[in-house]
Amino acid sequence: MAAKERRKLKKGAYFITPCVSCASSRQVMQLALGAVTSDFGLRTSAFFRSSGFGLRISIAAPSSRLTFPTMPLFYDTHAHLSRPEFQADLPEVIARAASAGITRIITVGTDLASSVRAIKLAEEYPNVFAVVGWHPSHAAEAPEDWRPALHELARHPRVVALGETGLDYYRLPSREPGSAAADVERFKARQAALFRQHLEVAAELKLNSVIHQRNSLEDTLALFQPFADRVRGVFHCFANDAATMRRIVALGSLVSFTGILTFKNGQNIRDALAATPMDQFMLETDCPFLAPMPYRGKRCEPAYVKEISEVAAQVKGCSLEELSAATCTTAERFFGKLLPPGPPSSRSSPLRL
Repeated sequence: MAAKERRKLKKGAYFITPCVSCASSRQVMQLALGAVTSDFGLRTSAFFRSSGFGLRISIAAPSSRLTFPTMPLFYDTHAHLSRPEFQADLPEVIARAASAGITRIITVGTDLASSVRAIKLAEEYPNVFAVVGWHPSHAAEAPEDWRPALHELARHPRVVALGETGLDYYRLPSREPGSAAADVERFKARQAALFRQHLEVAAELKLNSVIHQRNSLEDTLALFQPFADRVRGVFHCFANDAATMRRIVALGSLVSFTGILTFKNGQNIRDALAATPMDQFMLETDCPFLAPMPYRGKRCEPAYVKEISEVAAQVKGCSLEELSAATCTTAERFFGKLLPPGPPSSRSSPLRL
């Protein structure tokens, strides 16, 4: 253990500065960080304990035990780390997330190139996982049959879901000068076909789907419903009301909340969260977009799940530890591959420095 990672408080006791980036998984584990000799010649062992409920640093001495406060851990279940906004400082971005207690980041593709990049990032960083797919706003550039390529991408062991996919009627050709109604209908049909292809592959491979819908709720639900018994969806960046949330949950799917939750004009989002059962939602940044307060208007990044979680806990009237337990467990069940295989006792071993 480096000297700068501990400082002497009094004879026989040391404070260990937690290294959150060491928290490689949410499961409970203990890492023996070595033995420290006090000025009295006694040997004390320091332990680092990690779980989805927080971090705990303890020092065990022959006649006493000191326990320091925990840091609640969270996941960023929707980020876009392959975007150019992160090209210059991605390692620092991931390190800041770890320091904030964000121990899992799911980076989401929006076309072939970004999906390939998401997989490469998941291979490079052990706390990053990939979702692969083609965003509906880019449907015009997608191949006529996206399924063969998607099938190949989805078989990668670091891929945890397909998407983001869905329908987006906010930006349609009708908003462009000279566009005809026929152009709008063709674009909607292309989005629908692409969405259906994602759901077909997801059902075949037994993966869930990250769903994007904007101004397209009824059509999105109508397309998704025939697959709802085989594919669960998370309706990401949820910005609808509690009644819509209940319709989604009734299909066996989830919703996910972003930094909009913290905005002054986001009361409708807070009301929807208040009505959402604790085990039916996740937290996300959708970075580099939608930075929460007090960073609104700046580039968002995974570390800001911390600010989102603080508001979410207030809205739900629960502790951060309770929110951590609920949202991390929900994410693990939905994405399926966020924890190493095997029982918790076999996932880690003591580390002595």
